[in-house]
Amino acid sequence: THMGIYLSSYFATILFSTVFVYFIVFVLGKTTSVSGFLQSLSIISVPVTILAGFAVMKISYRQIYLFGYSLILFSTFIWAFVALDRPSNMMIWLIVGMIFYEIGLYILYFAPWNVFPFIPDLDTLVTGKNRSGLFASVMTFINQISQGLAAVVAGYLLDWAGFRQSTGGAVAQPQSALNMITLIITVGVGGMILLAMFFASRFHLSKKTFKIFATELTRLQEGGSMKDVDPKTKSICEDLTGVKYDSITYWRKNDFAEKQ
Repeated sequence: THMGIYLSSYFATILFSTVFVYFIVFVLGKTTSVSGFLQSLSIISVPVTILAGFAVMKISYRQIYLFGYSLILFSTFIWAFVALDRPSNMMIWLIVGMIFYEIGLYILYFAPWNVFPFIPDLDTLVTGKNRSGLFASVMTFINQISQGLAAVVAGYLLDWAGFRQSTGGAVAQPQSALNMITLIITVGVGGMILLAMFFASRFHLSKKTFKIFATELTRLQEGGSMKDVDPKTKSICEDLTGVKYDSITYWRKNDFAEKQ
């Protein structure tokens, strides 16, 4: 579930960054300086990251994910509205859309790596092993895969739509290319964010549930019997790991040690 959130959300951000300048210049007819100004709004990442750090102490990661992704999804509706309606106050809409996107983006960046330290412990309950290095490697690998794959997909779609590359400045693009740019930044980004929201809705790890889980893991590591598990704790362990508590074999050695 965590990898599904990570892959789909990062895929969406790479799609966005690949075509955003094209969207501003070719679809909306603005200059690259406008694109640069809008991207400079990323300065809001500083307070957003600080606030997200406080938020994880109060609410679940699932709620943080869904809030951030909802903002990105809302921004895609703004891009579609601006592209189709061309409002007279277009810059205001673009600024609002970019602020929503940037807030959601930095929640997207913050949450997965803040969650990550807890994931290997879930694995330890099931396997008895500490494989945090393996999990870190997988996350880094997924990150590289999502970035490379999204760039390739965006490039292929633009080529297929007849996008004209030029080293001498902006050139006139066919309508098919303009339509594809708009589709990528709206339907493409929005679709991947919806997929991330689907995975996030199934993500039940929070500070509260992990505290209960960690207490049980410590108890087992100190030689406690699996038979003495509290029913509520057992249910939380099964929910977080996706594995039936009674099917875990590693900690049965504690019962054997007690008999000795």
